[in-house]
Amino acid sequence: MDVEIHPNFSFNNHSGFLPFKFTFNEHRFNFLKNKQLLSGFELYINDFELTKETSTLINPNFFQKLIGKRKDNRYFESKQIDAILKNCHKQITFNFSSSTDSFEARFAILTSAIITELTDGLYNYPADNIWYTANDLVEKSYEEVREFENTLIEENITFHEFKEWVG
Repeated sequence: MDVEIHPNFSFNNHSGFLPFKFTFNEHRFNFLKNKQLLSGFELYINDFELTKETSTLINPNFFQKLIGKRKDNRYFESKQIDAILKNCHKQITFNFSSSTDSFEARFAILTSAIITELTDGLYNYPADNIWYTANDLVEKSYEEVREFENTLIEENITFHEFKEWVG
């Protein structure tokens, strides 16, 4: 697969849709081979400070603390995850849906895994509250993408042909 990210992309000033132009050199569906396609996902970059995030948490044991029964430590996620998050200063959010483009998941999942590995960061799937460290994340994510794409049937594949870069 050949891939190009939008030529004007920069981590310094990006917010919103991030397009990718791509071509499958090999694919189980012949109609996708050698066709220039466009996909992408929403990408948002925000500042992150663990101390600020934990200060806004509601203590679930507030009433127990009030009556002096229990001292509670407050974690953003857990002691282990917070130990990694304390060194993180950016939060990158990836939003995607495969309902209008069968390849959005491919780009969002793999891009987020690559960035996680390159920065030795954390990957969080909030729908299921799953946290992954950078170890072998790209390989695991690629397998996840391949499993998903193997469930696709030809008549349900949705895609956009690349015409030109916009913006």
